[in-house]
Amino acid sequence: MLQNYQPLTALPADIQRDWQAQLCQAVPTANGVFRLVAARRTSPKTFEEQRVIVLVIDENGFPIPNIPVAFAYSTANFYPIAPDFSWTPPSQNAFVVPTAGSGQIDQVQGSGVRQGQPGGITAFILHPEFSSDYVTGAGMLADHTGLHLTFQLRRIGVRPIAERLQALEDYAGDSGELARRLYVANSQITNLQTFSDEQKAANDNLSLQLSMAQDRIATLTAQVNELLEQNKAHY
Repeated sequence: MLQNYQPLTALPADIQRDWQAQLCQAVPTANGVFRLVAARRTSPKTFEEQRVIVLVIDENGFPIPNIPVAFAYSTANFYPIAPDFSWTPPSQNAFVVPTAGSGQIDQVQGSGVRQGQPGGITAFILHPEFSSDYVTGAGMLADHTGLHLTFQLRRIGVRPIAERLQALEDYAGDSGELARRLYVANSQITNLQTFSDEQKAANDNLSLQLSMAQDRIATLTAQVNELLEQNKAHY
């Protein structure tokens, strides 16, 4: 929850290798799309064995109940879609079942995937308003290992909380850096002003000493001139 999921552009290499499975990305409708954001093997020796499991979550990572999930395969019943569907699903021969309150649903597999051949299941979300990525070649391996797939709803104009929080943190970080730089600049200005004041005081003191020296020279010059005049009068 509140995890910043990123859409997958390809299935993990081991799943591609062992199932011959592939991820196909959908073109979003005007409302949005269900993206595959996680794919893994099912856990051994648990209820997950022999299953293809689909978990559906919203933009913030919370499970969404009552979302129709399609497990398509060649011998499945034809599933008609309503005229208001805004996209074309990859198959209409599918077992379709809604997610439970946990946002999850699964299909138990009766037979295993033959080595070197793709599984026979194509999994996707069958929603009229939002298109869906889909995974082909899903199924169960000979050792009963299945697949767990997570689809995330990505509505147009809806920004995940985790993404918004990250943006706020980034903004706060940028603001803190700007504040630090401003503080440094202000400190430098203050130091320059202090230095300028000190220089001004030193200059004022120097000017005073120079003025006093000039006055002293003038006094000494007057005294010398007076002595010279006295000597002239004497001789």
